[in-house]
Amino acid sequence: MKSDVPAGKETTRPGAFKIACALLATSRLSPLSTAAKLALSSLAGLTTIAALAFFMGFIKGTSNPVVNDRAIVLHRDAFDEIGSVLPSDLSREIGYLDDLARSTMWTLSSPEKVFIAALETPPGAKPRSLTVRGVGPVASLIRDEFEIIEGRRFKPGVNEAIVGRSLRPTLPNHGAIGSTAVLNGTPWEIVGVFSTTDRLAENEVWISANAPGSGWPHENKVGSTRVRLAREDSFDSFATAAAELDSSLSAHRQSEHDARRLEQLFWGTRFIPRQIGAVLTTLAAFFGFALAHAARSRERSELLAAMRAQGVGNGKLLASQWVEAMTFAILGCVIGAVIAWLALDGSHVLLTPPDTGATIVIAASMTAAVFAAGLFHALALGFVGGIGATLRSYRDAAAPSRPRK
Repeated sequence: MKSDVPAGKETTRPGAFKIACALLATSRLSPLSTAAKLALSSLAGLTTIAALAFFMGFIKGTSNPVVNDRAIVLHRDAFDEIGSVLPSDLSREIGYLDDLARSTMWTLSSPEKVFIAALETPPGAKPRSLTVRGVGPVASLIRDEFEIIEGRRFKPGVNEAIVGRSLRPTLPNHGAIGSTAVLNGTPWEIVGVFSTTDRLAENEVWISANAPGSGWPHENKVGSTRVRLAREDSFDSFATAAAELDSSLSAHRQSEHDARRLEQLFWGTRFIPRQIGAVLTTLAAFFGFALAHAARSRERSELLAAMRAQGVGNGKLLASQWVEAMTFAILGCVIGAVIAWLALDGSHVLLTPPDTGATIVIAASMTAAVFAAGLFHALALGFVGGIGATLRSYRDAAAPSRPRK
């Protein structure tokens, strides 16, 4: 039978086919190491995406725009609103100071009461606490882009509440309009849901400052007074006027006050240790992936040497090992991403660190950017995890074969 191969020409297959053959051959070496690599790369993908999703959720839930025309007045010895107590009549006098903005009806000065309330949960459920803020009609004018997105505002002096958009999913019955939240033993009807650019406010329950049974322990007193200034450059003169009004008063820029609260949240929620734990888990998966990829390297090297003897070049062998590592890493990342999506999409964590006066709802942010970052980490996993075995394979394949005894 006549050959179609011209004389003097060597029969060769395409390089991609040789790489595929190398992948198929090496994948049959050890089912255990193959499963281990897939499991470890899936674990790395899952922990990476979960850590990124909650990190992005934390940033989104605590990102407040910097505003220079807002101030907050506290007691001189208080660190934040939760530890501040001011006489009600003194708080009203703050509203008569110069340098304050005014609407058609109000001077933009808002006496407010902030406290932590215990939320009644079903029997056997973990106890939970919420940040409650007693406010008057001016409070919504102090915040930017405040809007009732569902329902209505509460009536003054009545046990009704409106809840922030971020906090709503954590409440009984998911904060449905008309449902009841029992705070410090007192039932409150949820009549509205609000949104604002103040993300910390979106994690709070707002009630009427003079409603009965609110749980505020100081009669005829408030916690703080928030104001909107007439101009951005009028803070210094306003702070001086507040100190002259009463030596117990201390004015702070709202952005600086919020920054301190966020710092407390960072450490009080143990957010950084949680993230470090996820990073360490990912690094452990990296290390385990590298070990699994290098498993039975002697058997792999003998097979690669045999393939080299059949005419497969060193570059093809090198590529086969590299492609194998990257394939397992990407496949594992996809599996981990699917698990993370099914397990975390729509999930949230409600945390109220002690002594912070703030509740924070961390919602998993499953976005395209998070998955893109997870894919990047998968590529890094394949690169780092496969480099050792790849270099060993290249070295062994390039070495002259020794005759068997």
